[in-house]
Amino acid sequence: MEFTSTKLIVQNENQQWEIGDALIEDCGPPSTHGVNDNSRAIIYQIVEELADNGVERTAEHLSRLRQAAYNFPKDRRIPGFSWSVHYVAGSPTMLAEIIRMAGKRKLTKQFATELKELIERQQEEEERRRLEAARPKPIPQNAPDFEVLISALSNTQDLNFQTFDQSMISRLREACLRLANLIDIQLTKETNIHVLKK
Repeated sequence: MEFTSTKLIVQNENQQWEIGDALIEDCGPPSTHGVNDNSRAIIYQIVEELADNGVERTAEHLSRLRQAAYNFPKDRRIPGFSWSVHYVAGSPTMLAEIIRMAGKRKLTKQFATELKELIERQQEEEERRRLEAARPKPIPQNAPDFEVLISALSNTQDLNFQTFDQSMISRLREACLRLANLIDIQLTKETNIHVLKK
């Protein structure tokens, strides 16, 4: 038998981690999406070699074994949790969160799948809220000039003037000039300076 992974599968097909590590050794790590590094062709050669030795396995199954071993290097695999739970999690970070949410309940492949879906929905909702909070607040077309200025200044970090039409830009410019003029008058008269300093 040419491939190390073939030998392991023929000897003991339940050594998922060892087989996955051997597949990385035989084929190399999983390809970047869309990149053809010939590893898929090698996996098909292993499938054929297994068939020649009376073992039927699909390329998809072998790819999953390799992917899990790659996602979870030896020092990131958690004893006491099955290979399938690791595979479902997909990453050490997600696995840690799944284990945290599971608490003392038994973590099966199905339960891990359900928890991962819940976590991903929560993450998507948090991201939606973050983007919503970061979005500049709309400025009413009929707002007074100073309200236009205040609203614009409150959104300075994310302000995108491409979203303003020409009339809104003109109103904002006029409000800035009026505010500058007002400040200049107040400072010149030296009145209410203590208020302006607050």
